[in-house]
Parts: sequence; C-alpha cells; structure tokens
Amino acid sequence: MCIFTTMKFFSHFIFALLILSSGSLIAQNDRFAIGAEEAGAGYTGQTKSTAFSIFNNVAGLANMDGLNIGAYAENRFLVDNINLIGIGAALPTKSGTFGLGIFRYGNNSYNETKIRAGYGRLLAEKLSIGAGFEVNSFSIEEYGSLFNFTFDLGLQYNILDNVRIGANIYNPLRIQLTDNDLDRLPTIISFGATYQPYEKIAIHLEVQKNLDYKATFRGGVDYRIIDVLSIRCGFLSNPDMVTAGLGIHLKNFQIDIAGTWHPTLGITPHVGVQYAKPKELESVEEE
Repeated sequence: MCIFTTMKFFSHFIFALLILSSGSLIAQNDRFAIGAEEAGAGYTGQTKSTAFSIFNNVAGLANMDGLNIGAYAENRFLVDNINLIGIGAALPTKSGTFGLGIFRYGNNSYNETKIRAGYGRLLAEKLSIGAGFEVNSFSIEEYGSLFNFTFDLGLQYNILDNVRIGANIYNPLRIQLTDNDLDRLPTIISFGATYQPYEKIAIHLEVQKNLDYKATFRGGVDYRIIDVLSIRCGFLSNPDMVTAGLGIHLKNFQIDIAGTWHPTLGITPHVGVQYAKPKELESVEEE
C-alpha cells in the first residue's frame, strides 16, 4: 500500500510538471491572448475590442457598441484532456463597460481556473483605459488547491484613424502564491500596435515582457477577403511558433477557427464563437 501511494504521488507530480512545462513552452509562463481570432493572428490582442478583451486588455472593453459574449476552447498540442475553455462577456453602460470572464486550463489531475471582472471607459474620444481584477485557483488532485488574486491595468489609444496602440501591465505588485519567493504570479508588461493600410487589412505587432524571462515578439495579419470571411496568419517568438486561422462573419455572430504550431510539441487547435448585439438594436428595444 505504501509503495502504491508513493507511485501515485509521483505520477500526479510528474503529470503536473508536464502540464506546467507545456504552458511555459508556449511563451515562458506569459499571459497569452485568449480567443481563436487572437490566436490565428499570432496571439495578438492588445489593440482589439472583443468579448475576450476581459482577458487580453481590459481597455478594449470601452470601445464596444453593445453586449458582447464569447466562448473559446483549445486542445493544447492535441494531448488528451489538456484543454483550455474560456467565456467572456462585456456590457456597455452610460458609465463605462463592465466585463466578466472565466477560463479553466488542465484536467482533473491538475488545473488552473481564473475568474475575472473588469471595467473600461473612454477618457477622451481616442483614449480608453481599463482595470481588471482576477481570482486564481491552482489545484492538484488529492493535494489541495491554492488561491490568490491580482489585478491588471490597460489602455488603448488611436494615434491616427488607422493606427491604434494598446498596453497592459499584469500583476504589477508581484503578488505571490506562497511565502516562497519562487512561487509568484508572473508580472508582465505588454505593448501592441495595429496598422490598417486598407479597410479590410489589419497588421498587428506586439512585444511582451515577463520580468523573469526574455521578451517575446508577436505579429499577425488579418485580411477580410469578403464580407463573410477573414483569413489570418502570424508568428510568435521565444519559442518560435507560426499561426493561422479564419473567421466567418454572420450578422451578429462570428465563428473563428485557428491552429498554432510548435516545432517540437506540435499543433494546438482553437475554436471560438462571438455574439455582438449592436447598440442600435438596444436603443430600439428600450423605446
């Protein structure tokens, strides 16, 4: 019985290390963008305004016209039961836009859960800011869970009609999981820019710096070929990865599919669905 218990402990321990390693290999324990639209364009999301801005840059919440809801899933490197599932929502009001989000990564043996609440508002016609609050849970089967919280701050600014920049700092106070200095949430500074040379083409470039690791660089292109179809491609450095995806636009719905490829660990498929209720429809109903 003692041998069996010891073997079971080591099996759970090794499995947890594998999951943690796969996560860090994506971008060295960074705060990678949530959403299949974002993943297809090189994991870029600092300048976007979607239902997933609650995860990527809360300042993006302020630039929405109506209710936005999104659901997202990925299967990390096609490994059975290593999945990430997320749901985000944003509701604009006269006082600003409020957002809620939750995602879960892992399986029953090891998992991470994040619950987020955020707020974004316009300070000026071209400048928006936002703040997010996050509760984290880290759980290993039979060995309990750890809980903590942190926050992040973001901004977006339209330099020109076709150029937008975005920035975000996550966990600025370097909050720890335990009393051990090594057990801390990462502190990450992100900066991105989007340039639209034409109405249907967007070029995204971003840099992200985890204070404990080298900076990562990301880039992507989103091309709306026709009204109902977009194609995307991108890259991620440190480690080197390539991404591709497409989006289908159906009135108030958007369906996104993407794939990201790591040269050692393989392919990760992504899928997402977004619903956006235009402001005009809300005004008609209120009347």
